[in-house]
Amino acid sequence: MRKRMSLKRKFLRYKWQRYFKLERQGTWRRARGIDNKIRMKKKGWPMRPTTGLRTMVMIRGYHPSGVKYIVVNNEKQLKKAKELGLAVYISSRIGLNKKLKLTKLSNDLGIEVLNG
Repeated sequence: MRKRMSLKRKFLRYKWQRYFKLERQGTWRRARGIDNKIRMKKKGWPMRPTTGLRTMVMIRGYHPSGVKYIVVNNEKQLKKAKELGLAVYISSRIGLNKKLKLTKLSNDLGIEVLNG
């Protein structure tokens, strides 16, 4: 599984190394320039994402550590994750008080929290 995950390609933004702000972002943005070599798919330039380069089905939905996970918003979903034997991400949309409560409950239930 780990070896398969290492095969996943990273597509970096054009000229990301030139600007400090872009370097930290590291996200793909489509090249739109009139003479842009990446847009024209020139040989020797980085590849751009296409539909055929999607993540393999066997890896999709897994954390880099190799565990399957779900995003949790409440206690009911946390207990469901325990039944299914999944690791959890505590949603970023909930407040600190509820996040602490869910973290404590997950420790009691023995569930791995990936972002807590």
